[in-house]
Amino acid sequence: MTDVFIKTPHQDRNLYKNEKRILDQLPAHSGLPKIIGFNDRDGKIILEKIRGLTLYDFRERQIRKYSKCLEISLGVASVLTVLHEHEIVHNELSDRNIMLRGRKRAPVIIDFQDAFQIGVGLKHQRSLRGSKFFIAPEKYLGQRPFACMKSDIYSLGAVIFYTITGARSSNALLSSTRYPKKLKDLVESCLSTSPRKRPTASEVSNTLNELL
Repeated sequence: MTDVFIKTPHQDRNLYKNEKRILDQLPAHSGLPKIIGFNDRDGKIILEKIRGLTLYDFRERQIRKYSKCLEISLGVASVLTVLHEHEIVHNELSDRNIMLRGRKRAPVIIDFQDAFQIGVGLKHQRSLRGSKFFIAPEKYLGQRPFACMKSDIYSLGAVIFYTITGARSSNALLSSTRYPKKLKDLVESCLSTSPRKRPTASEVSNTLNELL
């Protein structure tokens, strides 16, 4: 029997309708939540329970091996590539909404209530949640477009950075001699203040794969 996790909206009953709509458009993938059911009456969404740790919990517990952190980073980039291939912007990627499944710590991107499809888009900027470290500057500065695939790439760069260093200061990676130049160049390009200069999720995946 499948263990389930039920998300219940406290005020807006439509909160998780968007999450269901987005996940329904994506293929079955081990790095994505699996919908078990949805209740139109009260807005509850029932998902397969993911047994493991959030990326935050995993990284904060103790120093982790570089190779494992690189492997996790590649897993996150690969899942994000699937989203972007289907023109889905996650819009809230951070250490708190990446689960690491089981002993292998396989990444699963969760929390799609603020995600959207390119072409449908955001009519207005939603309130920003979580650490500013993971939020692309064009989002918290209120610049248009408020969010796009390149905003996800900024968040992905921050996730890679945090996964490998456990820090939230760019100097921890970019000024260190412990890490390969190719990795530092990759993170720096993801964290560019200019969205146009950021790579694609697929390009990030390819570079991380070369580094493993």
